[in-house]
Amino acid sequence: MITMSTPPEEPIDEEGGVRRIRRVQSDEKSRFRPIRFPLRFRPIRIMVVLILIILLLLYLIWKLGLGGGDGKLLPGDGLTTGKAATEPQLQTAVTEPIEEPEKPQMRRELLVSFQPLRDEPTVARELCCSVTWINLESGRPESSLLEADNMADFEFELERLFRGWRQSLGTGDTEDIPVIAVRMFPFPGEGVFRKIETIARKVDGRMNILRLESP
Repeated sequence: MITMSTPPEEPIDEEGGVRRIRRVQSDEKSRFRPIRFPLRFRPIRIMVVLILIILLLLYLIWKLGLGGGDGKLLPGDGLTTGKAATEPQLQTAVTEPIEEPEKPQMRRELLVSFQPLRDEPTVARELCCSVTWINLESGRPESSLLEADNMADFEFELERLFRGWRQSLGTGDTEDIPVIAVRMFPFPGEGVFRKIETIARKVDGRMNILRLESP
């Protein structure tokens, strides 16, 4: 007969078995225990996370703002490279030359003259004129250049100058009537002359309006 022998069973120790089970469980927990950094490394981790967030925001701003949503630069974005990026972009405005205003011939006279166009010296610039008068206290001529963007502003500023000049004259002699002389060269247009005449009459109904045709 063939007899099969089995290895002798080890005696089971209840306390030892519990120890072995606990040891196995502790070994398994140590395998999957997360790595914990010391407290002194936590600020570094926070800084790294913040830097990554800032970089992500900058990328989104560039992609949505400068690229129009597709990440490509559009014409007129203002980004240049090389020498053109360091040099300032200068824009020069073409302005008409300003001529010296003519002096009034009388102490109670105000002279309105116009500035010529650069290409057409016989034509006056629109919404621009020089107003010159004699300061009664100093006896010296004073001048003011009037420029406006529209006719309403031009009329308002012109009336303001007329009133200030008229008040500076005082009452004076009743026969000494104030005079506003309008130099019609370069030619400002008949409509401009009529507006000046209307404003002068509005300031003082006795105002004498002279039209000077010769240059």
